[in-house]
Amino acid sequence: MLRKLHNCIERNGEWEAVAKEAFELAKKRKYYGEQEKKLLAILRTMSEQKNSAGGEFMFISITRQGSVNYTLIPQLKGLDLEVYRKDEVVSWKLTKI
Repeated sequence: MLRKLHNCIERNGEWEAVAKEAFELAKKRKYYGEQEKKLLAILRTMSEQKNSAGGEFMFISITRQGSVNYTLIPQLKGLDLEVYRKDEVVSWKLTKI
């Protein structure tokens, strides 16, 4: 069903092996990403929310400006912002079916 919905071409053999390896690595990346977030939260607590260093490591806070919410700018109401849009970005998603 999903294959037909997305107009997929059936691939087997080496393609399937590469897809499986990429999928497994993505699962590991997610797991390790979650572990990293937990450890960084512990470091923030241990650092008392202050820039800190120890041994060969430095843990610093970096702040960036927030995004602009263009929908709240009255002068832009009714203005077609599509003409200012950058080129589309194509990304690929690997899912297990």
